[in-house]
Amino acid sequence: MRPVTAEKAELRCAGLLRRYPELNALRWRVRTLQDAPLDAISRVIQSAWERAYGKRVRIAFSPGFFRYVSAAARSHGIVTFALDEDGVCGVLAGVPMDWADAAGKGLGATLSTGLSTTARWESAGLVEMLMAKHALNLIDAGHALSFQWRATKSQHEEQLPARTIQRAGQVVLFAKPLRCGEAIRRGGLSWWEGLGVRGLALRHPVRRRLPAPLSMTHFDVRRALEYAAFVNDFQPENGLRRRFFPETLQGQCTFAEEPLRGAGLAFHDGQNLAGMVWGYVNPVDVDAAYFAVDGAVFHPSLPAARRLGCLEAAEAHARDGLGCFAVLIPGSVCRLPLARRGYLPVRRYALGAVPYLACPQVKPESVGGAFIELR
Repeated sequence: MRPVTAEKAELRCAGLLRRYPELNALRWRVRTLQDAPLDAISRVIQSAWERAYGKRVRIAFSPGFFRYVSAAARSHGIVTFALDEDGVCGVLAGVPMDWADAAGKGLGATLSTGLSTTARWESAGLVEMLMAKHALNLIDAGHALSFQWRATKSQHEEQLPARTIQRAGQVVLFAKPLRCGEAIRRGGLSWWEGLGVRGLALRHPVRRRLPAPLSMTHFDVRRALEYAAFVNDFQPENGLRRRFFPETLQGQCTFAEEPLRGAGLAFHDGQNLAGMVWGYVNPVDVDAAYFAVDGAVFHPSLPAARRLGCLEAAEAHARDGLGCFAVLIPGSVCRLPLARRGYLPVRRYALGAVPYLACPQVKPESVGGAFIELR
């Protein structure tokens, strides 16, 4: 598969400037997530989302959210943004992630998300220019590839040709209500839909108790090395693999910047570590939040019923300990049969990647099977 080169990206920029000469008036910047003007960037993203989708439940692209994702990697994120006379008018954020190929060699990669412009620039070529400029910035930083999520309209939506890997695989986003009334209201469900949700909750109640000898503990910073080794060893097999480090897993699970905060849970079978579930509290407004699961990894010897029991205990903690009205889990980070345990498929996403360097491991199957959070 041919990578996108700097020459191609520069030609794309030149063509867009000829087609949209008003883009010449913009000023371009590239920063890490640590150095970017996160307040202004977040306002652009959230405003664009509300114009497109109204008040629908969404990822909180707040400054705190970007600091949370930055804590989960050793590498620095790369943010490409444009400015007009009013300030930041367009942005494409590169979320940092640590990856390795099948041989364990480090692989520079990012997850590009939050592509947004102000209303003035929505149909003026800025979206296309942001993607071309961002590609140049990632190439300059030596990144091998950029992952991308994209919402799909149909389960059978046609994939793009494999040589582009724009649509390498489909991932279902699952949701389970923890407080039915609030989940129905926040989700904007009809009376009949709400009735179905309540019936599902009755059939699959959230249980707090774990069967012996299973036990659950909160993330213990003294055991961060053990936790990271466990997740590295038992994440799903794939040609592209995540690299978890004690300090990054700890940074994610102990993140606290109200109202967004991280949480990590460890499950033990007797004295042995048997599973990890972690994620963050995603606020949807000042008094409501859902729990977004970023990872659920279990020891392969743990029976399926016990894995599901651990997940139910995590749900109970999200409801009673974290005050969340629902749990959302992308199928890319949890390979349990969620649809049979009270979870509803609420959205389908296409997961793909654009390569910038020649990487034999970057194939549709390895990209589509990547252990990667929804961002």
